[in-house]
Amino acid sequence: MSPASRTSSAARWPRPSAPPRTTAWLAALQQAGVDPGAVTLVDLEPQNIQAAWQRGDVDAAYVWTPVLSVLQQDGVTLTDSATLAAAGKPTLTFTVARTEFIDGNRDVVDRWLEATNRAIGLVKTDPGVVAEAVSRQIGSSKEDAVAQLEQNVYLDHAEQRGPEYFGTAEAPGKLAERLRDTAQFLHGQKKIEAVPDVATFRAALLAPGADDGR
Repeated sequence: MSPASRTSSAARWPRPSAPPRTTAWLAALQQAGVDPGAVTLVDLEPQNIQAAWQRGDVDAAYVWTPVLSVLQQDGVTLTDSATLAAAGKPTLTFTVARTEFIDGNRDVVDRWLEATNRAIGLVKTDPGVVAEAVSRQIGSSKEDAVAQLEQNVYLDHAEQRGPEYFGTAEAPGKLAERLRDTAQFLHGQKKIEAVPDVATFRAALLAPGADDGR
């Protein structure tokens, strides 16, 4: 889980676009005192956001590098993920697996978690190597990949088990509450039908590297 930081929203208004499954735009509107019902949201992949922006089809966008740098050429940055995170609305990235898959393939899951933790370590100690791999994967220049890496905050497993995130079995962190807050917000916007209790969110979180598996 990597809380993204410093990803900006370049804007005109009132037809915002955002990548599918991204809820940061909701938090940005809420923070600005804008009723989400007063705008028309268009779910678009980043490359399609760029095309729509250049055609004038959308008035605002919540997106990241390399598309962000293109929009900033003639747009104004209104907010970013660091600002939202400071207000208690972090932009988080999760890896999700079904319980039956984890139970039946725990060795695979553990090895995958170990590999991701090593990768996070490389981001901190040798970002150039990581940028080369990322550039090959997303088809960008190494410079763009470096810029994208610099926009994010990468937490290793020990940091993820801190009180602001997963916490421990004895002292659960704030992550479950943050997820429930997001669910309540989405419920208020009629994006989801119901909001589970905090215990349900905690039960669904698998803290990486925890001795007890939670």
